[in-house]
Amino acid sequence: METIAVPATTTRAQPADDATAHSEANNSPSTDAPSTADTFVVVRNAAALGLNEPPDTAVHLGFFQYEPDRLLPPLAGRENGVLVVRIPSAWLTFTNPAVKQRRIWGTDIYTDDSDVVAALIHTGKYTPLSPHPLLQQQQQEEEETAREHRRRGIEDKAPCYDLKVTLRVVSRLQRYTGTVRHCIRSRDWTEHDGGSYMIYKVEQLPLGTAYGRGAGSQRSKRIRAFCQARKRVMQA
Repeated sequence: METIAVPATTTRAQPADDATAHSEANNSPSTDAPSTADTFVVVRNAAALGLNEPPDTAVHLGFFQYEPDRLLPPLAGRENGVLVVRIPSAWLTFTNPAVKQRRIWGTDIYTDDSDVVAALIHTGKYTPLSPHPLLQQQQQEEEETAREHRRRGIEDKAPCYDLKVTLRVVSRLQRYTGTVRHCIRSRDWTEHDGGSYMIYKVEQLPLGTAYGRGAGSQRSKRIRAFCQARKRVMQA
C-alpha cells in the first residue's frame, strides 16, 4: 500500500525530527507553541483505504475506558472493526497529560498508540472549553499585570458531558505524516508495527456515565477513584 493516506486537508507541517520521539513521548512533556513554519503539507484520501464509505460488516471490538496513560488494545489485523471509547469529562482539556506531551502520530489516520483525546482535538471533532495554555498566557500578558497574571492562573474548564467516541480500524500506513491543527502538532512516524485508527463518530454522554454501568454506590466509588487518580496525574 502507498504511504499517502489520510483525508484531504491543507495544514502547516512540523519539523521532521519527531521520529525518535515515538518511543519517548510518554515521558517527555512538550510546551511548544503552535508552529509558524512556512512549509505546508497537503494530506489526501487514499482510495485504497475505502474511507469514504462506512464499514458494511464492521466487527464490534467492544468498549474501552479512556485514561491518559492507558493504551488502546492492539488493532493490527482488525481492519474495519469499530471500537467504542468512553471518555470522562475531566480528561477533555488541553491540560490532559497525553495532549500536553503530544502522544499523537499521523493526521486523520493515527497509530493505535496515539492518544484519542489528542486525536479528537487534532481532527477538530472536539474543541476544549478552555483555550490552549500558551494562548491563555499570551492573552493574559497583554491584558494583565504580572501580579494579576500569577493570581489568575490558567483556566482548565471541562465540559458538562462525557464523550463516546467510535474509532474505525484501518490499515497500517508506511508513513504517518504529522501536521499542526487546532493548536496540536502531531508527529511523524515511519516504522509503526501496530494498527491504525480514524475517528468515525463522536457522541455526547450525560456527565458521569462514561465510567460504566452499575449501581449508584459503585459508580460513586469509581468517580471518586477517578478524581483521585486525575489529581495525582495532574500534580505529577
